[in-house]
Amino acid sequence: MREQLIRYLLGELDADERRELRAMLRDNPELQKELAHLRECFDTNLDEDDEPLPPRNLAERTAERVVDSDEYELEAALRGPEMHDDGDPPSGMLGWSLADLAVAGGVILAVSMLVFPALRDSRDGSRRTFCQNNLYSLWLLDSRYAAEHGGFFPEVQPYENTGIVAARIVEGDYETPDRLAVLLVCPASHTADVLRATGKALLIPSKDEIQRMSHDDLMKVLAHASPCYGYRLAQRVGEDYAYMQSGPVGESVFDPLIADACDASTTPATFNHRGKTIQVIGRDGSLKSFSAKSPPIYGNDSDIYHNDFGNVDVGIGLRDVVLAPSDASLAVNRTVIEKR
Repeated sequence: MREQLIRYLLGELDADERRELRAMLRDNPELQKELAHLRECFDTNLDEDDEPLPPRNLAERTAERVVDSDEYELEAALRGPEMHDDGDPPSGMLGWSLADLAVAGGVILAVSMLVFPALRDSRDGSRRTFCQNNLYSLWLLDSRYAAEHGGFFPEVQPYENTGIVAARIVEGDYETPDRLAVLLVCPASHTADVLRATGKALLIPSKDEIQRMSHDDLMKVLAHASPCYGYRLAQRVGEDYAYMQSGPVGESVFDPLIADACDASTTPATFNHRGKTIQVIGRDGSLKSFSAKSPPIYGNDSDIYHNDFGNVDVGIGLRDVVLAPSDASLAVNRTVIEKR
């Protein structure tokens, strides 16, 4: 089973195998923990800035080799290549002519033009896979929460920002703050670049810290809890709020729950995946990728990041979907709260 989980993290399972594994994960907490552990092991190898360690005892072995060398070998090494009279003398310390250097430079340039784009595409593909796994893991956590809260995903109430979802997960002991901090970072985001460069991690308060903080202090901390992913806000119907419920949806309907976060502009755009791809997971656990040129659509709603008024706020009616990062807050001054 561990091998299958590793293949899942590497994106090597076909669609049927992924569905079968996700069904097993949904009902097996031990399997979920094993997946989280493997993902944590993989994440420690994502830092491209880490330099490889030198071989052990390299200096000692080199010194021993020099001492054991005979005098002839040392003199030959110091003297370098000998000159011969039967040809033109080589040019430069390496014996290369200018023509040789020009040809070598052209070859290196041609190879780099072929290899570097391939390496970048491979890295981007790997990061998209990790992002998809993060989204599915977050969906699993939300589904576990819903199973114990009447079928409703974590809610963002008035006077709360979207980061409260992370607090609900931690308070319910569905995940530890450290592991949740890893899941809430898309590896292909600007936030991930900053965290890799500084060696830091997202700050997710513990259960005790959440309970000790004042409401205002907690909201300040949680505003930075999920900068990479946008979470589904409530939808306003008259004076009431409607919240999202778990469960299957119609085959022709994709009901988004979490997605790559969008900036605050009026045009849907994400800083993840170099702005080219938007990844979204639905309330039923189905995951889809969209081109940034053709963003996801919910019914007739062509912008899942802003409401019908163009704001990062609650949806206006049940057909207006809004997915917002952790610093977004619901509209306030509502007295009646309803769930659907």
